Amino acid sequence: FLDHLTVKNLEIFEWSYQWTKKHTLYSVLNTCVTSMWSRLLASRLLYPTQNITLIRRSHEAIARWAEMSNEAKIIREVLKWFGDIPRIAQTITQKKRFIVTLYALTQQISEAHRSEYFVREMKKYNQQLFEQIDMFFATTAWLFRDTIHDEDDWYAEWKNNEVDRLRQISWHTDELLLQYQQSLIELFDIPLKVKHVSNQWYVFEVTPKDVQKFETLLNDGNYDIVRAQTLKTGQRYTSSYLLELQQKIYSAEEELVTYQKNLAEELWREWQKNCRLVYEYVDAIALLDLNISMWLYMMHHDRTIPEMNLNHDLSIVAWRHPVVETFLPHEEQFIPNTLECKTDSFFHIITWPNMWWKSTYMRQNALILL
Repeated sequence: FLDHLTVKNLEIFEWSYQWTKKHTLYSVLNTCVTSMWSRLLASRLLYPTQNITLIRRSHEAIARWAEMSNEAKIIREVLKWFGDIPRIAQTITQKKRFIVTLYALTQQISEAHRSEYFVREMKKYNQQLFEQIDMFFATTAWLFRDTIHDEDDWYAEWKNNEVDRLRQISWHTDELLLQYQQSLIELFDIPLKVKHVSNQWYVFEVTPKDVQKFETLLNDGNYDIVRAQTLKTGQRYTSSYLLELQQKIYSAEEELVTYQKNLAEELWREWQKNCRLVYEYVDAIALLDLNISMWLYMMHHDRTIPEMNLNHDLSIVAWRHPVVETFLPHEEQFIPNTLECKTDSFFHIITWPNMWWKSTYMRQNALILL
């Protein structure tokens, strides 16, 4: 773990002159395309490992991409499809816009799994993990494709006969009411209007000039119609058909809500079983992005992979400050420096004059080791 003063003096995350992220080691190395890798990079810089095995494994992974540059560029394009998966997963876990958010994540993963190069790398990292993740998102993709339409209309048309029947009742009421209204107009030969009233549900209105004629026709015939309300503008009536229709609509809406809740619960159970795997998968994606990004940094800045040894000998030959060199004007070149430290001569005294880049030289070698 790097302490606060070391992080500050080496300007790893913040430039001491303007207190910005520009002109820092983090800004130079951060060539990633996913926010997961950005956080992983920050963690690696703040908690550098001293495990030689892990360091060598990382070096081997970076060097491998130098031999597969075309595949690396293709995978890098695939990585651009991903959003901030940890935060997306957190949003899903908190049930914030659960269906829409899970749908977006499913699309990202499904699209990435179409790339043979990306799939190959994920299997190489952990084949069992990849297969579990692939199965989970294949299942959710099937549900979204064949069942769920969007957040407001979860079941796609023609996928569930019962849902389609309930929708026909609940959503296409206007057509039924227009048909009923037209039949009443033809039957009584008077203008009237079927409408929905919030406290009375469905009624039809007859204007004052037609009320007497309508009442006469009702008394002369056997109609299942009763007066519901007297208004200054006329009379309101209801019928057994309208009462039955409103009951059907109310029941259909309740059943649709039940279907939606059952589907949401099914998806939620699947998410709870697999969310831990998703976070593990995120780590694999972040590591893949890290290795490719470090290879690109190496290639663009003429860097080499160091040779590791188990003794305390240190040899840095003709190296430059990784941050200062990056921001120098094009016409200026950073003069390379060399540092040789052996087991018996690890202590050096720097005696250059003021303003002759002594602190830059020390920071340079510290950053190179980091």
